Amino acid sequence: MSGDITPSELGDGWPIAAPYQQGMDATKLSAIGPRFAGWPKACAHAVVVARHGTLVYEHYFFRARIGAGRHRSATSSLVRRSSTI
Repeated sequence: MSGDITPSELGDGWPIAAPYQQGMDATKLSAIGPRFAGWPKACAHAVVVARHGTLVYEHYFFRARIGAGRHRSATSSLVRRSSTI
């Protein structure tokens, strides 16, 4: 995948930024969604990456982001505590 992977601004409360603005590699991030898409046993609905409270990547397999606070993640506490992504 090439090109800009910066999430769209939807006015849903998520600040957004390009991955490089948060010190992240866009090439590596852009490979995450297709990798999960090719791994049916993962049963992933979405891959959302936020760093320092800013959304830098999102890939949905079934539907688009519908609003802030409507989805919960079992791994969100692990992601928040991770110092390197």
